[in-house]
Amino acid sequence: HLKPILLKREESANIGTLGVHIRGNDFKTYQGGTLYLSDEEWHLAIKRFERQHNSQVMSHIYMSDENKDWKQFTEQYENSAISTGSVGGEGDLFDAFADLLSCQWIITTGSTFALMESWISDIETYSANDIIEKNKTRMAHLSENSAELSKQIEALDWNELKSALNECIF
Repeated sequence: HLKPILLKREESANIGTLGVHIRGNDFKTYQGGTLYLSDEEWHLAIKRFERQHNSQVMSHIYMSDENKDWKQFTEQYENSAISTGSVGGEGDLFDAFADLLSCQWIITTGSTFALMESWISDIETYSANDIIEKNKTRMAHLSENSAELSKQIEALDWNELKSALNECIF
């Protein structure tokens, strides 16, 4: 279903649809692992993105280059779908490409696949790494003004900090 999407891009854009392209374990070693995100970090990036867009996100399309347990994503967000072109799906990479082309936004970690779609159709594309980094930056700024908060942040490991951010601050 790629051809109709390319021919009628403006008519086929899904307003309010967020495409999430999750790269797999190959990103653990690529560029020293700087582009790899755990599933928990992906959840953090998605939640942060939704908050920044004031509930404009109405649906999600997920895809990955390896098999995943998608329930952790689809059960957490309403109107979620897995691209038929995602690894393990019934489609192929052209279906995955068409699915991302039909989104209003894409979150990626530097995947050439997702960046190519952004370039072809001018889809707003966001780095999940940057979204998470903004969380770290905001916490560091908040801790500058509070010695107690600074001590608490230093005592937490990153997973605990992400949970605290997720539940309390953002």
